[in-house]
Amino acid sequence: MNRRNFITYGTSLASLPLLAQYAKASSKPVNHKSVVFLFLGGGPTHIELTHANPDLKMEQRSVVGEIQSKIPGYHLGGLFSEISKYSDRMNFIKSYGHTNASHQQAVYWQFSGKPQNQLSQMEPSIGSIATKVLGTNSPVNGIPTHLSISKTDGENAVWLGSIYNPFEATEKGTRDLTLSISQEQLQSRLNILESLDKNSWDVDNASSQKLRYQATDLMLGDVKKAFEIKHESESMRDLYGRNFIGDSMLLARRLIQNGGRFININYGGWDMHGNIKSSLEARVPPMDKAIAAFVQDITSLGMEKDVLLVVTGEFGRTPKLNNGSPSGVGLPGRDHWAQLCALFTFGGDYQQGRVIGKSDRTESVREENAFDPKDLAYTMLNHLGIEGNSLTFMDNSGRPRYATEGGRLIL
Repeated sequence: MNRRNFITYGTSLASLPLLAQYAKASSKPVNHKSVVFLFLGGGPTHIELTHANPDLKMEQRSVVGEIQSKIPGYHLGGLFSEISKYSDRMNFIKSYGHTNASHQQAVYWQFSGKPQNQLSQMEPSIGSIATKVLGTNSPVNGIPTHLSISKTDGENAVWLGSIYNPFEATEKGTRDLTLSISQEQLQSRLNILESLDKNSWDVDNASSQKLRYQATDLMLGDVKKAFEIKHESESMRDLYGRNFIGDSMLLARRLIQNGGRFININYGGWDMHGNIKSSLEARVPPMDKAIAAFVQDITSLGMEKDVLLVVTGEFGRTPKLNNGSPSGVGLPGRDHWAQLCALFTFGGDYQQGRVIGKSDRTESVREENAFDPKDLAYTMLNHLGIEGNSLTFMDNSGRPRYATEGGRLIL
């Protein structure tokens, strides 16, 4: 008899004595440190978001204007009308960037903190590393530690082990969370599977057991409601905005409130080689509203020191506008530019309301206190209570690998 025919969802048999506990677990808020990593896939323009310098030459200035933040002397892009109201509760990093303007490789670098020149992911994501340290699931209700609201390249665990990949917190990923058999039938099948495992123990079986652990925890607990924003009030739905980014940010709040520790959101569409003004006017306002709502919501819940929101993309865009893309015909845009990236944060037990680092007067390069992805990786792990520079894992070749190498705290 094939062991995989017994059960097609996952859980570890070591959790069997706790099944009743999980079945009774409620979705009470769990206090913990967590990261929400909002990734702006495509490479968002730093000039129109976080480096909106009104002193730039006209051919370089933000095409959507500038708006004064609550931080003296610091301007945001003109479409950040809501974020600007809460900018004194946030941090904006003006000296963040790197050296790779290739989409895929830059994405891998941002998610892992390590430069990667290959066309496939070679290093585990910071979310996966955090999961390796913190455990794959909450011990309270079984919710996964690492979750992805919208899948993207670079977020997986690769050689660290697929068990540390993010759980897909989407309708597709959660549709199988409802248990279709009784708990007694489940217990019986797990007992049979345990006896099979005893006679056929290998690495694959161990990994399968861990996967079974995750899924049973989820199905038997009441935590499934955490994935359903329909339980939110109409006014809360309106506060965030009834659209992809609004729903995603609201879902992220529900997940961290119920024990999620590292949440990825991919809000793509930022590769604006042409027609940048109208593209930004469509893309920024929903995000502006959703982030401002998240700041208000998390603050009202008293979770602002426990939650760190990080917003960035794979790189920035050229300080000078082009003549239109891709052939020079059409409305202007901006091309790839890695030396400066938009990066801003909210929350964590750090001083807020700062502009960190300094870019040059043309908003082209990092000038003082330069940071790069290894520092962002180190900072996210630091918020979670993990010292990345001294943490090592063995890769597939048996070599010890540091979680971060020479990373510095940005915040």
